[in-house]
Parts: sequence; structure tokens; C-alpha cells
Amino acid sequence: MMNLTEEEIKMLESVKSGVEWDMACDAVKAARNVKYPPDWWPVMKLSGRMDRIFAGFGESPEMTFRVLR
Repeated sequence: MMNLTEEEIKMLESVKSGVEWDMACDAVKAARNVKYPPDWWPVMKLSGRMDRIFAGFGESPEMTFRVLR
């Protein structure tokens, strides 16, 4: 399986909302049989890149849980 390309990283860095993020992630996974690339964690998460992208549109990439009643 191939690593993230420079074009994919640029696409991910250009998103302006959570919806755009989801669409960009879907495109990355679609190129790899619906799986994240092997370097996703170090390139996107450990580097802090994902946090910076989400901060740009006022959100956090961290999972949140809430009770539905």
C-alpha cells in the first residue's frame, strides 16, 4: 500500500470544515481499497498536522462522546 502523496497532503491541509475533511479522507482511502495509508499516523497525527488543520476551522480531531437520551 502506498504512503500519502504530496498532493493528498496539500488537499488535506486545504480543507475548511469537518465535512471537507471527511470528503478528503474518503478520497485518500478510496485510492487504497478503503484503508488509510500506512504513514497516516506519523504524517498526520504525530506531527501535529491534523491538529493544526482542525484548529484552522475551529474544531478538534479528538473523539468526543455524549449520552443520547
